Amino acid sequence: MGAELFDVPRSQDKQMTSQREQIHPLDLDGCGIVYIHKRMNEFELKQGGVAHRFDTWPDHVRIDIQREIDGWIARNPNAAIKAITMGVNDGACTLALHWRPK
Repeated sequence: MGAELFDVPRSQDKQMTSQREQIHPLDLDGCGIVYIHKRMNEFELKQGGVAHRFDTWPDHVRIDIQREIDGWIARNPNAAIKAITMGVNDGACTLALHWRPK
């Protein structure tokens, strides 16, 4: 079975409750969040091609963020990562780990 896409415009606020019910498998209630930020250099900003997907981020950004993730996991062996969110804004790449105790 393929993936399902639910796209609810913000203008349809009444349906947001329904949309949140669709993501219940993530179960993010009560999760802590760890944010990892890494700035891009000016040349990378001018080149473009950087999107919200981790694999489009510059190599040094991905390597540094992966190092931070690995370190955080090593320091927190009793944490279960429930989701990962990421984005790019104003020349910075941000990845967030949503976690809770195992």
